[in-house]
Amino acid sequence: MILEIAKKDFKNVKDLFADIFFNLNSLAVINGDNAGRIWVDSLDNPKTGMIVDNECSIYITGDQSNKQFNTDVSSIIREEIFLAAEQHALKLSPEYNNGEWIIYYPREEWLKTIEQDFGIKDIIPLRRNHYIFQKEKIPNWREKIQPDYTMQRVDKEFLKKKHLENFNVIEEWIDVTWRSTEDFLSRGFAFCLVKNEKIIVSWGIADWVTGNQAEMGIGTDEKYRRRGFATLVTAAAAEYCKKTGIELGWHCSEHNIGSWKTAEKVGFEKERDYTAALGCFDENHNLWENAWYVGLYLKRPEEGLLFINRLIDKIEPEARHMNIKAQILIQAERYEEALKHLFKAVDLGLQNPERFKSNLLENTFFKQIRELQEFPVLMEKIDKLIK
Repeated sequence: MILEIAKKDFKNVKDLFADIFFNLNSLAVINGDNAGRIWVDSLDNPKTGMIVDNECSIYITGDQSNKQFNTDVSSIIREEIFLAAEQHALKLSPEYNNGEWIIYYPREEWLKTIEQDFGIKDIIPLRRNHYIFQKEKIPNWREKIQPDYTMQRVDKEFLKKKHLENFNVIEEWIDVTWRSTEDFLSRGFAFCLVKNEKIIVSWGIADWVTGNQAEMGIGTDEKYRRRGFATLVTAAAAEYCKKTGIELGWHCSEHNIGSWKTAEKVGFEKERDYTAALGCFDENHNLWENAWYVGLYLKRPEEGLLFINRLIDKIEPEARHMNIKAQILIQAERYEEALKHLFKAVDLGLQNPERFKSNLLENTFFKQIRELQEFPVLMEKIDKLIK
């Protein structure tokens, strides 16, 4: 049995979801600070439940062996929530058709349940970290701001500066995450590093706030990355939260090294690592992501090869497909096969042969390939493309 409960009853099931509150928006939905929906197996004595937040992320908890609930909720997820999530992704980036869905859960046992009982295949077991700000490690961040740059809080006056380049990023972030601009101004916070009053080069924005807790996200204009600007806006936001008594959280994927290094540099400490179920709506892109993530990042090459081979069998392969397969073969220590697929990648046409060549020559990952007899022939073929 499954039933969707009314907003007035959300707080009655708060205890059921307590072990998923490290993802703050689940708590924000229950507290009424963000829009969302909740399903449980029983209002009087709930054992299993699901929250869907304002961004169509899914939070599920309780008894993962509750077969009836799992059957009922799987239909809602696949026939309703995923459709809404795909539309949400299109709203964020109309030109990007590989939108993702994500399901959070408190225990690893849920991953198998989601795949088996929910009937969702080819899940990416995304490793993520949760950090909480503890101590200001860069209290002198103001002194590190270069001439012609200013740190500005996003308030009512700032939102009038529509002439700034990247202003649309801030506007869209608020529009997607918050109920309204007024809601953001009353409860939220954001800081932007602005150059010459012309361009927002980096930004840190509260994703949501509930009670005395908040979570934030950051971004930097591509032309201004690797200069420490994200660290500065994060330090500004963290200082603000410390002064106002807000506990500030931070989530990022484990492989997003730049993100978690920024968090640790500013003074966040890891509260936990966890796994979330991730997938792409476009089947081909989902196979591609699985091939890279499982085959290379998780270093399970035989599984990665299954994904990339399924993709290659479905479509007309491109150079990038052969390149990723070659890398997975290297991970599996099948070097001769890997070299053959690098040749295939070259034959299919490289988008950036100079970068491809430098990666092969300089990256230690390709050390064994460089020692093979036919490697100089591969270099000659790449040089012809460069010329």
